[in-house]
Amino acid sequence: MHRLVQAALPYRMTEEDRATMRRGAHLLLAANDPNDPNDVNRWDRYGSLYPHVVVSEAVRSQENWVRNLVVNEVVYLLRWGDYTSGLELARTALRAAHNLGVSLRLTGDFARARDIDEMTWNSYITMYGQDHVDTVRTWLGFILDIRELGEYGDALLYHQELVERSTSLLGTHHPSTLLAFHHLAAAQRLAGRHEQALRTAEQAQDALGAMAQKIPRLRRRHSTSPSSWTPMRINAHGGRTATTHPHVLAHAVNVAVDLRSVGRSEESDQLRDRTVERFKRRLGSRHPAIRSAADLDRMVIDHTPMPL
Repeated sequence: MHRLVQAALPYRMTEEDRATMRRGAHLLLAANDPNDPNDVNRWDRYGSLYPHVVVSEAVRSQENWVRNLVVNEVVYLLRWGDYTSGLELARTALRAAHNLGVSLRLTGDFARARDIDEMTWNSYITMYGQDHVDTVRTWLGFILDIRELGEYGDALLYHQELVERSTSLLGTHHPSTLLAFHHLAAAQRLAGRHEQALRTAEQAQDALGAMAQKIPRLRRRHSTSPSSWTPMRINAHGGRTATTHPHVLAHAVNVAVDLRSVGRSEESDQLRDRTVERFKRRLGSRHPAIRSAADLDRMVIDHTPMPL
């Protein structure tokens, strides 16, 4: 089929149709897998399949047959001597596995997410070592999986180690380190250590507020309201007005949750009320974050940055 026609057809399909066609293409490719990449007589077949494996994004498939084809293509490339292509396909497959783990976790399938993330984490360790950013990112996913499966003790220990490693590698004010602190507070809260959770959440919030003040003021030209982005600090005890970035406000909600957990209800209510108003000004009164903040529900940035 002419390439222009190939390029045009997907735009005439619904997303569901595209997903169905993509799955069919992946299974068709897998059906033609000789399943023996070490056999030199099979290399012509693997060579023919390789560009289609790449273009069709077969690494994203959740079908075992298709995953096996991707592995066999990596082996073929290495046996053929194309080490660069083999390495890139292996890296792409690992990134796809990481994203699969994230998707499974966000849909509540924590057991499968744990298995995928543990496998991917170990693969990253083998490829890059323990201190590579992709290794640490996937390790965080694994920790979140076991935390959601109720293994609070192990998750707490892992979160503490993750904070130490992220601080050492990236510094205190790096976004990944701040997220690690936030996850640690959540783990401490789930383990019943409310005083520790409050201190950790406040530490993360202060660091995030300081980081927000460093955001380039070039953002003004993209804002319809200068007051919607002006960096100012938030704290639980009054004082200056808060930064209005949604992530900072979400941190504030979680600090309010921790304040209530340790019996400081009045401070919790004051912080919650201020944060609800700032959420309304930033996101509008109908955004789902408003309800979560008002009800003192722990914000979803415990898993991922809050969707806007």
